[in-house]
Amino acid sequence: MEWGLLIGAAAFLDLLQIILDLTGIGLVVNPPIDAGVGAVLPIYFKKRGVKTSGWKWFAWISAPVLEFFTESLFPLGWVLEILMTMILDKVEHSRAATAAGQPALDSIESTADARRAQVANRNQKRS
Repeated sequence: MEWGLLIGAAAFLDLLQIILDLTGIGLVVNPPIDAGVGAVLPIYFKKRGVKTSGWKWFAWISAPVLEFFTESLFPLGWVLEILMTMILDKVEHSRAATAAGQPALDSIESTADARRAQVANRNQKRS
């Protein structure tokens, strides 16, 4: 669910940047947006428990570069970055879970499950 919301927000931002480019405002506004999103996404992933690996760093660096240098040719760089990170995170957790004999959850799903378990434990203690 959270991955979907993040992809939706990135798609909205990418489409907004395309519209800004068509109006001419994007020439001034889009570079700071690209720099801000490019800096914030890896921090968001790290806070949500996504572990960094070589391929994830590659995704985090290559997608903003593609977004910045090929604005009109490749307008969905942020969506690509999130999709690449999501796929790599799911593969990483799937491998780890298979090795441990557990069900595979990605970082964001396991963080959400841990929060649900905490809330359930609190509610159970109150009863």
